Amino acid sequence: MEAFQKSTSVLWETGNYLAQLERENELIEKQLQELLGTPVLTEEETIKQYDLPYRTPSPPSSNRMKTDRESLYQQQVSYLENRIENYIDQIKSLENTIKEKDNYISQLEKRPQRAASPMREIMRDPPVIQTVFAANLKRREKELERKIVEYEKKMGEERKAMQRLQNLNRNLLGKFKEAQERESDIKGKMEKVYIREARANNLIEENQHLNIINRELHEKVEGLTSELSKMHENYNLLLSTSIDFEEKSQELYHLNQVLNQKLQTLLKNN
Repeated sequence: MEAFQKSTSVLWETGNYLAQLERENELIEKQLQELLGTPVLTEEETIKQYDLPYRTPSPPSSNRMKTDRESLYQQQVSYLENRIENYIDQIKSLENTIKEKDNYISQLEKRPQRAASPMREIMRDPPVIQTVFAANLKRREKELERKIVEYEKKMGEERKAMQRLQNLNRNLLGKFKEAQERESDIKGKMEKVYIREARANNLIEENQHLNIINRELHEKVEGLTSELSKMHENYNLLLSTSIDFEEKSQELYHLNQVLNQKLQTLLKNN
């Protein structure tokens, strides 16, 4: 009776431990399903998820938009790195749990046998419960190892996606620097154009001022020409008057001579 109670106690302890291991395995499976639940994204899906631009050249934008996009890329890369580190920590935790279970199985296998009993005789050769327990645990471990391998494969794909994002980020940074250089070159050329336009505007203003001066001078020349024409008319009038006056003076002089001769003749006769 006592042996039967002891065997029953051993079975009870083993059953409780198996139930505990079953709950722990279910919890581990749930964690792995959560870890493996996220589908593996291709490069195109990753770009769509994180709202990243494609490799085709994008139209020029402001410096603020480029800086925001570059900051977004860096945040996404940091997010992927943190996810990979979290996955690695969880894999290490799962490996430690498996090692602890292996150690416990080894301890159970190495535990000294108790006093013989009918139940012990059944369990001793072969150890039925331990064999079932070990087989079940080994099966769970294989499933966990398979899921860990799948997870490591997924993590490798995540790393490749992160590497592609880093390469894309480097390419975008290179294009951003090229755009900055082009913008600087365009600014230099625009400054030269502005200087030329300013000079042209100054020349236009000077030309307009010269046109105003030329128009004023032309008006003055026209006025002087009109005055000169009037002076010519007055001169011609004075010249004709002077000629008439000279002719009349000569006539008067001639008449005076005639009168003098007549007067002398009269004086002689008297």
